[in-house]
Amino acid sequence: MNIECSLIIPCYNEAQNLKTLQNELISLTDKINGELILVNNGSQDATEDVIKGLSQINPNIILVNVEKNLGYGHGITKGLQSARGKFCGWTHADGQTDLSDVIVGFQIIKNQPHSQKALIMGSRRGRPFSDVFFTFMMGLFESLLFGRMIFDVSAQPKIMATDFFKSLKNPPLDFSLDLFIYVSALKHNLKLIKFTVYQKNRIHGQSTWNRGFYSRLRLIQRIVKFSLALRFKHEK
Repeated sequence: MNIECSLIIPCYNEAQNLKTLQNELISLTDKINGELILVNNGSQDATEDVIKGLSQINPNIILVNVEKNLGYGHGITKGLQSARGKFCGWTHADGQTDLSDVIVGFQIIKNQPHSQKALIMGSRRGRPFSDVFFTFMMGLFESLLFGRMIFDVSAQPKIMATDFFKSLKNPPLDFSLDLFIYVSALKHNLKLIKFTVYQKNRIHGQSTWNRGFYSRLRLIQRIVKFSLALRFKHEK
């Protein structure tokens, strides 16, 4: 099969979610005309075995193993090192984002007259008010900091030309990767196209960061620290 699109899904202790999504994952490569790269990002459960089983059913599902979890961004970057598609993208394995959104996103970028200069990403609906408020306040901070409209940075999926991602130097290893991509796209004058996606409840397990007030406060501290460093870097 000619590989046109590469979808990366970082997986940290997502064995149960992968089993629930098994049928969708197996059929996804045909729908995007490409490959699905599932990154076992230092999991301590049966994630690796589940991915191996999926790859035996569908050879266009590829396992990438990361021994130690260094962060969400590191998992995606390791997956992209194996990407063969003209376009690449990523989303979550926890069932909160519908895999059909990825199909829509890849179709949007393929229809762009200048597809190499586009960033496609979701715009989330159906979230609790507390999450919406948190996202709005962080977006307001980022917009003031960078002098550009920046909102819903963490929305999935994110889809772009693979060459664009590979041209970026030193992407962050953690959740700051989403902001890094957003700001880099603005800096390089990419056309930003958002489409509506509906966020669902996580199927199994628990978020690694959204566990209450203190975990969210720690996340804010990390984002602010990285944002300030990124702003200074982009001024050079």
